[in-house]
Amino acid sequence: MIKPNYPVDDEGEPINHAPGNKPDTECYYRTFKAICEVTLNTSNLQWVQEGQPVMRHLRNFKREHEFENI
Repeated sequence: MIKPNYPVDDEGEPINHAPGNKPDTECYYRTFKAICEVTLNTSNLQWVQEGQPVMRHLRNFKREHEFENI
């Protein structure tokens, strides 16, 4: 299952950003779980602006699901 955390229109197209403190997309497969982060930022500052939030989202996602059986 792929679960977007951003609002979508009637056709499933994104219409805004995911809310703060949430990954853009959560992916649930039979044998593993993952998150996806996307950005339109192409500047040299992308890592500065996006690096910490991605690590925080991953840490929170792992904590949220650490006791679940895969």
